[in-house]
Amino acid sequence: MHVPESSVIASIGNIYQAAHDPKLWPQAVESLRTLFDGSKACLVRIGPERRPDDLIAPSNDPAFQDRYLVEFADEPNIIEHAVAKAEVGATYSDLSFIGRETLRASRLWNEWMAPQDMYGGLTCKLASSGPSTWFFDVQRGRNQAPFDAADLALLRTIVPHLTRAVEISRQTRIEQLVSTSLSHLPFALIAVDAGLRILARNEAAEQILSDRDSGLSQRRGVLLTSDIQSTTRLQRLVADACSAGRGSLPGVGGDLLIVPALPAGD
Repeated sequence: MHVPESSVIASIGNIYQAAHDPKLWPQAVESLRTLFDGSKACLVRIGPERRPDDLIAPSNDPAFQDRYLVEFADEPNIIEHAVAKAEVGATYSDLSFIGRETLRASRLWNEWMAPQDMYGGLTCKLASSGPSTWFFDVQRGRNQAPFDAADLALLRTIVPHLTRAVEISRQTRIEQLVSTSLSHLPFALIAVDAGLRILARNEAAEQILSDRDSGLSQRRGVLLTSDIQSTTRLQRLVADACSAGRGSLPGVGGDLLIVPALPAGD
């Protein structure tokens, strides 16, 4: 299948627009379905407390979409099991990675995929954070040509942009949470990832970060303290709370007293 470069660029543009405006994700997913000449396409979050917007599949029948959330989302299924095994950034054909016979013997395929003309797909694991994982999947139907190496190569070109867009979308959601729900609080709030990269902050935190004598600052978007030892201790506490490198259960975090640096000569 020959895909015009202009179509690829347009789809990537849709992805980044959706990253900053969640309402545009259905349009972005649909543009990818068209790009790959697919019968269906979806962007999915696997994890606890799933919401309807964790399954973005604009070409799906709404009844099937509701059924997935009710019947399949809270129990292991063959697609999500395969995604869990794959490394972040991996792209693969479900027929080869899972196996045609194994896939088509599953309840998910027989009761949910086949009735929607989903007979073979390409999947990429986009991101994983704690108990949550995001993946993209595009399928072709019974009467379509199966995906080939060129299609897989195209998906590998798209994946870095999808991964970045999902990360931006997550950051945007955190920023919106801070601005709408927590900005009125009289104390400072800074949301960071396991590497102390600042994801969001409220007005009180902004004032602290801009005060040279506060003991906290930021450089290139990373939260810092007034000395390297305190920064290292803070990073360890945050990494524990984020469960970075330990599995899916978050740690308890802890307290850290940060003493502002004394002016030279004091």
